[in-house]
Amino acid sequence: VCVDMFVYMKLAVAVLAVVAVHPPAHPLPQRAAIAMGLKGPPPIPSKHFVSLTSPGNLTEALAGAASDVVTVVKYQAPWCRTCRAMAPLLDRQAKKHQELRYFSLECRRDGKAAGERMHKFFVERGAKGLPFVEVYRGDTLLEATTVAPTGVEAFSHAIGRAIEAAQRARAQLELAS
Repeated sequence: VCVDMFVYMKLAVAVLAVVAVHPPAHPLPQRAAIAMGLKGPPPIPSKHFVSLTSPGNLTEALAGAASDVVTVVKYQAPWCRTCRAMAPLLDRQAKKHQELRYFSLECRRDGKAAGERMHKFFVERGAKGLPFVEVYRGDTLLEATTVAPTGVEAFSHAIGRAIEAAQRARAQLELAS
């Protein structure tokens, strides 16, 4: 029995060593993340949305935007099934309009002060449902809505309206100069 236990321990150490050197390309399943000491579900991956770690980062990103630049901000939570389901659909929309800026904020209600501040920020922004999306032209909020799986077309139209508004602003800037 002791030999078997020793063999299992050596195997477990070897597997952990391989995973440490060659991490998996996909996010860890929740059970594995918890077993490794990580709390909660893994972050939602995205190829187009840049993850912001705090509301202050969002404020900085919007403050530096010109009036003819369109910015899309996605509010999501790793425990939200709808957010996970919508992530590839929103990424597909982002791929169609690569000239825009895309950011995401993730709400982690883990009992820590930073998580609670982020949750409070979500509530202050009016995010009653997730994923919640805001569309800006420069630093001006044009639209804010919860995007349901059936609402991707409405999200696409909101982006189209924002692009048109940015083009009008760009034309006015060119006429003024």
